[in-house]
Amino acid sequence: MRTAMRIAEDKDGEILVMSVVTVPEQTPLSRGREQTDEKREILDRAMSLAEDADVPVSGTIRISHHAASAILNTITQYDSDAVIVGWKGRRTQRRDAVLGSNVDRIVKEADCDVYVEKFGLEMDGRVDSILLPTAGGPHAALAVETAAAIARSTRATLYPVYVLGTTPTREEREQGESLLATVSETVDDVPIETRLLENDDVVEALVDESANHDLTIIGATREGVFQKFLFGTIPETVAERAATSVIMTKASLELGTKLQESAKKLGERVTGRANPLEEDELK
Repeated sequence: MRTAMRIAEDKDGEILVMSVVTVPEQTPLSRGREQTDEKREILDRAMSLAEDADVPVSGTIRISHHAASAILNTITQYDSDAVIVGWKGRRTQRRDAVLGSNVDRIVKEADCDVYVEKFGLEMDGRVDSILLPTAGGPHAALAVETAAAIARSTRATLYPVYVLGTTPTREEREQGESLLATVSETVDDVPIETRLLENDDVVEALVDESANHDLTIIGATREGVFQKFLFGTIPETVAERAATSVIMTKASLELGTKLQESAKKLGERVTGRANPLEEDELK
């Protein structure tokens, strides 16, 4: 909720807080209304955090047979720009899931930017220092944008880092310096300190460095497209091993034209992805 507030404030956006009551497949959705009191309590508690924030907040409870389906349908129904979900930080032991069956589906299928936040040992919400590993790629821009938004809200210092090997060539060092310089040029309104880290193990370098910061924000890597990993091996392993909070970001990549985007959304509605008969909604 704090992350949502900070991003929404920076983007002049609004927040829809949602919770899902799930009922067994053979059970009528109407039976789920008997279990909404607990979810209402959770919504009220979450929304109360935004009482002093200059962000419009509303809440909804969805009753569904599948939590991920309810979340995905709500994203489509409200044409959401982003979705934020929490993760406990432990990989599932199931062969057909990585972060968890619900989180996996949302990351794979959400037609918007996706944020997955792993809560660290310190959960008081205080953020003075943000670690921002970067190596380029299509999702790096969203990580930078998000880190800058949170830094503005919390007055934190931003620490973009690039990991080199222990014996980097001049070209490799120049590449790292160039990437960090680009981040600095992009974010010119928050305190920023760039660093080159030298370690042959990228994950080890980032996990060790994360201990010096309150929050780590890391974008998905290209490898996630080709392997079973949703964000890539490096972001997911860093998030799992870091003791502090980590936000993994995955940008919604444009299809190419607004016409194509509209056609895609129309197709989803026609095929029933947002079929209101499949869920029950309580404001």
